Parts: sequence; structure tokens; C-alpha cells
Amino acid sequence: FALCGFGLSRAASEIKKSWGEKRLSELRELKCPVFVVDGNYLVNRSGPRLVESCEALAETIHEELRGHFGFLGSEMLATLETALSWKEAGIETGSQKIRPPPFDVPSIATPPFNPPSMSPGEAVSAQLKCMQNDEIEKAFFWNSEANQQRWCAATRFEQVLRGHDDFRRLMSEDAPVVGSEELDNVATVKVRLPKTDNAHQVDFVWTLVVEASGDENNTSCWKTERVAVKPQ
Repeated sequence: FALCGFGLSRAASEIKKSWGEKRLSELRELKCPVFVVDGNYLVNRSGPRLVESCEALAETIHEELRGHFGFLGSEMLATLETALSWKEAGIETGSQKIRPPPFDVPSIATPPFNPPSMSPGEAVSAQLKCMQNDEIEKAFFWNSEANQQRWCAATRFEQVLRGHDDFRRLMSEDAPVVGSEELDNVATVKVRLPKTDNAHQVDFVWTLVVEASGDENNTSCWKTERVAVKPQ
């Protein structure tokens, strides 16, 4: 939803008023995320804000980009449920039209460590352990060189992890490796977040590639090329 002229809380209020509880309940039953965009600052404005609008929309469409441009969770983009909760709490959004600050991308000459040579499953477990220990920079360097370039920096990598419900759980819950396959220099590893009282079971598929580890012996190791959430 992007209601022209309205901030998130006002837009959520108008949606609730016009749709009613019955239709909102039907919408919730679809079990897909519904987002509200600030229709005053974004989407309905011409000029450079077209680019910002595209970034915000990209965050809603692509799970792996949520939080990537700094919009999700700000006063410019939130889930409908979040916007409704703001309205119920008396929080009015949209009074400050300030774009979320850009990321400072640090220049890191060398990685904080050289990943050791191990099996694909062990490499994924090591990356998960870094995430759970809040060693984000180390977790970032378990990614392949191409993947690091896509994320730009460990700070952005962390924000996207924390901005996605399923990936955020990986930072605090045990997620065992439940399967692994190798073919030449590419491997896939399946990781499972078990069902809990408050959350559903989630299966992830890691894709890893072989790259030089960077040590003096020029050994190779498995690094994460991408991670996908497997549909249930």
C-alpha cells in the first residue's frame, strides 16, 4: 500500500477503516507479508525520489534485500501490522522527511581471519557459529568474494540479517545441518530451524563454492555464495 499524501500510521488507519476487520483477517490468512510505503515522500513523487521508491519496493519484493537500502523498519517502509501498531500506540509517522542515512562502507584491506579448509557442512556450521556469537565480520568473510561485493560491507550484511524474521532467528537459535551434496567445486548444504511454540520450521539451502583461503600455503576452502529460504 502506498496511499498518496499519507505517512505509514495514517495510511494504516485508512486501510483498516476502509477494509474492515473481516477483510484484514482474510488478508492475514494469506500468510504473506503486506507492506505500507510512505506515499507522501515516496512512490507518488517525481524526480530523484523515483530511485528511492524503487529501492523501497525492491526491499518488499526480494526477501534477501530487506533492510539493504535502509528503508524497512523506518518511517518510510514497514509491514502493515507494524504500521497498525504504531497507530494504536499513538505514534504518527511522516513528520520528518529525512532519508535513512547511507551506510559507511569501511575499507578493509585484509580479512579478520583465514577460513580453514573443512567440509561444506562444517563451513556452514562455522559461519552460523560466528553469527550466533555476534562475530559478524568473521561471518561476513565466510562469504565468497562475489557475495561480499554484493553485500558491500559487514554492516550491511548484519542489517539485512536482523531485518528478516527467518534470518534473524539464525543469529540466536540452533540450526543444525541436515544434508549436504557436492558436485565438482559447488556444494549445497541444507540447514533447518526447528519449529517452536512461536515460530514455524524453516529450511535454508546454502550454496557454497571453493575459493582460495588466503593463507600462506594457498589452500582452498568452501565459502557461501548465496542462501535461500526453501518454500514450505
